[in-house]
This record gives sequence, C-alpha cells and structure tokens, in this order.
Amino acid sequence: MAARVTPEDDTPKKATLFWRDGRGRSGASTLMGTISETAFRAGRGDIVIGDGDINNDTLTRQFRGRSDILLPPPASRNFDAMKEWVSGAFDQCIGKRNTTILDLGGNDTMPSRLAEELDLMTMLKDSDVRLVVWSFMGTGFDDIENVYRSFVNGPFAKAPRVLFLNGGVGQTSTDLDAVQRHFETDSRVETMIKAGAITVTVPYLPCLAQMEKANISVFEALEGARPSSGTAQSIFWRAMTRKWYERLMENIEMTSHPELFL
Repeated sequence: MAARVTPEDDTPKKATLFWRDGRGRSGASTLMGTISETAFRAGRGDIVIGDGDINNDTLTRQFRGRSDILLPPPASRNFDAMKEWVSGAFDQCIGKRNTTILDLGGNDTMPSRLAEELDLMTMLKDSDVRLVVWSFMGTGFDDIENVYRSFVNGPFAKAPRVLFLNGGVGQTSTDLDAVQRHFETDSRVETMIKAGAITVTVPYLPCLAQMEKANISVFEALEGARPSSGTAQSIFWRAMTRKWYERLMENIEMTSHPELFL
C-alpha cells in the first residue's frame, strides 16, 4: 500500500479526498490512524488529516504535536461551524494538491447533510479531486444498514468505496474467514460488492479497549511506548498488536488496489 510511494517519487500529484463513512464505534479512527501512520513512515509528505469528530478525538490524540499534518478542529459541532470547517479543508486540498483524510464522526446525518449542502460531488469534479469513501462497519445489522443506506442514497453513492469489515465490533470473532462469510453473505454487502466496492476484513485486536484507555496508538504499542500514566505496557499488547497489524496490511495488499489506501 503506502510503501509504493517514496520521497523521490516525481509523479505529478493529484489532489485526493478520503471521506469516512459509517456509524461511530466501528473502529474507523483506529484504522484511519494506522493507515495514515503507515503512509507517513513510507515517506509520504502530502497527507493532511482533518479530525472533525468532536465526540471522539482519537485521530487528534494520535497525531498531537504534528500541526504540519493535522488540521485544527472545528470550532463546534453545530452545522454552520462544521460547514465552514469542511469548506476550509477542501480549499486546502485543492490549493496544495494534497491527500486529505476527513473524519466527521458517525451516528448522525451531519456528513451527508454537509456533502449535499456544499455540493461536494460537483466541487470535486470541477476541481479535479479524486474521491475515495472509506466505509467502516461492525457485524451488527445496524452497522451494515448505515453504510448501505449511504451507498444507496448518499451523495457519494457512485464513488470508489472500501468496505472495512471489522470482526472486532459487534459479535467479535477471531476467525477471519467466519467474519468475511458473515459480511459477504449479507445481501446488502453483496450488492455493494457487485457494484464495485472493495472489501478489507479487519482482525479482532483483543487489547484495543485497554490501549485506548491508556491513550496508546497502534504504532506506540508496536514500539513499546509507555502509556501517559507512565506505567509500562502490558506484556501482551506488543505481540497482539503486531499480529493484528501484519494481518491487516496483508489483507489490504490482497485487494490489489493500492490507490484506495493512500
């Protein structure tokens, strides 16, 4: 995925917008942060992250102190403030021809309302900005239904779309084949796949809840960083996280669509 790009890559840049889709508590922030950090470490210097999820600042905390890549958060969650914030992020994406990742959170209709009122699809086309929708869902009926409704009726219904099938949300399972079967035998997921959506099965990370409580990101766990409390990590976190990360990266590589993952 991101390792295909190096600092010496002289390919002309095309502005790209990655738009988060799906309900809250679907693993979106963790996955977006992990994929972004992988790209940074592979030499990508054109990525900007906009964390507009005021109720869950996971991305902001992961990239704290890195003002060069992290957009300032919106002033509030009211519609006008969010509209101004998205407009600013979009202007920067166009002006600097960068890759912008926007996380507006889940559990409400705000993202769709913003996209429709700002007529983002027209703006993207007129400004020659590539759009990729990252849809995150757990195994629950409502998780899938939320993404499916967005796929059918949302403003980005025809955009390239990645479905992150998270086996760690809902009825958790360590059997990735079973997780994949659970999703891909669902008629709604089947419809999206037939329309061209790409799937990535996400493993279950048993220690994620404890890591979040300790304010430890995936890469910090991999590196053995101390939690903000100053206490040592659990001896299990590093090994669990390494297994999870390696399998996730393998599953992304298996899609054969690196352009959909930064």
